[in-house]
Amino acid sequence: MFCCRLCLLQIGCTEDGILNGIEATVYNNCGWCNNDNALGMALDHIDNAYYVPNWLVTPKACKTNIAANTATRSPGTCPGIFIMEGMIDQVARTLGLDPDTVRRANLYKKDQVTPIDIPLTYCNISTLWDDLYSSAEVESRKAAAAKFNEENRWRKRGLSVVPVRFWMEWGWAVPYTVHINIYAADGTVAICHGGVEVGQGINTKVAQVAAKTLGIPLDTISVKPSNTLIGPNDITTGGSITSELCCLGTLRACNELNERISPVRAANPKATWKELVAACNDQGVNLSVENFVEEKTDYQYSYNAYGVGCTEVEIDVLTGELQILRVDILYDCGDSINPDIDVGQVEGAFTMGLGYWLTEKLIFDQDSGQLLTHNTWVYH
Repeated sequence: MFCCRLCLLQIGCTEDGILNGIEATVYNNCGWCNNDNALGMALDHIDNAYYVPNWLVTPKACKTNIAANTATRSPGTCPGIFIMEGMIDQVARTLGLDPDTVRRANLYKKDQVTPIDIPLTYCNISTLWDDLYSSAEVESRKAAAAKFNEENRWRKRGLSVVPVRFWMEWGWAVPYTVHINIYAADGTVAICHGGVEVGQGINTKVAQVAAKTLGIPLDTISVKPSNTLIGPNDITTGGSITSELCCLGTLRACNELNERISPVRAANPKATWKELVAACNDQGVNLSVENFVEEKTDYQYSYNAYGVGCTEVEIDVLTGELQILRVDILYDCGDSINPDIDVGQVEGAFTMGLGYWLTEKLIFDQDSGQLLTHNTWVYH
């Protein structure tokens, strides 16, 4: 769990809500030691999807009497984005403007540069915002919510539209090994890669890339567990980068296999895959290949992912009971390898956010710092 708090805040803006500058101090509760401090990640994401020409953010890592943190679930990024969205809401309240108007006016534009010098050579966040605003019928639903609130004293409704920009950080040393073997006996293909399947569908995507590139049925391919003999220096699975980089390594490895196989394929144009593999084996073609992915780019952060979400909720003002009535999410994932997986990941990410903000409450003993909500029975 990463906890940060914003203090000593000053925001400069025009009467129309255009942000000119932000000065802030961000405090991070590190626990008893600075282990897995995600304060840097919070500051890297604090601008979210908004352009502010002038920033002065001072980080403060605080030592307290609770256990140290560990990185999990977008460490630092969620609090950083939350801080920015809170500042947008504050500007809107102070100026008497609709928060959606302030958000839309300050969205990043193509070729602008973020506070940590990431050039946005591709940026479609304004298009996504406008498309979602139309498809989700935000204006009419806001009017309906206002009417509902006038007619109901103890239950109230509200809509929130929030954008997100997430930079994909894989320009530094993020090695993943992909090893592929083709077996001459039956033409089956086995793949080992440096990622860990934890429900994100990485094995399915890797197999799909291999099947497409080699031109063979998906059921010909199996993904095997890796080990430190096959991939001795693979980095952690995380950061939303592992699936695509292992797919990249698989693509390169399969292209190399195709180059080796192509002379035999040209000499045997009518051969089945199984016959082709057997012929390659008979002619001494190496049917085992390894690819090592370690990308380097001109700047550290390779690209940005963009999305917009609209959530409508109803709350009982007496009990605090909350109902989520409708959620619309529009996300640009490029050319999807597997839309079912990617849609599931977007849904899962939203659900994770619900838990993060609405149902989790860590309670510590004020004297000893001991975590009291330390198991599943008392966690929520």
